[in-house]
Amino acid sequence: MMRGGEGALAALLVASLSACTQSCPRESNDAPKRYTDGTTSADRTYYETNAWKAGFVDFPAGRRIALVHGLRDVPIELRSYLAFDEHPFPTNGNGFVAESAGNQVLIEDVNDEYVQVRNDTCEHFFLRLVASTVSSPGGDDGSGGAGGAAP
Repeated sequence: MMRGGEGALAALLVASLSACTQSCPRESNDAPKRYTDGTTSADRTYYETNAWKAGFVDFPAGRRIALVHGLRDVPIELRSYLAFDEHPFPTNGNGFVAESAGNQVLIEDVNDEYVQVRNDTCEHFFLRLVASTVSSPGGDDGSGGAGGAAP
């Protein structure tokens, strides 16, 4: 049984959650925006949306982006970084970048053409994503395969 104060607190929490949801400035598009301005290495095993000192990708609340990677195969590793400024490393040294966490960068699809991500927050970020895949098929790059050590 709830006491008067507990009931009022519960009602206040429900009202504040509703207000937060209604005031979230999310985009409401279903189709992802295609991003084709990234850089892929010559051997097509490494992709980055941008260099560290270049402008990060605009990533407002609710945005879906299909990052066209140009890799030789489906990426096996992804890393995403977020900042609050397009150029997070200003010359005055007062910037920063953090790896994404939770629902900041939801990975919705990974295939041999693109990586689709969504900003599932109410915050406007700027994104840097890197993806990689294995080196040339059949080539002896010195790494072991699924069975263990290299031959």
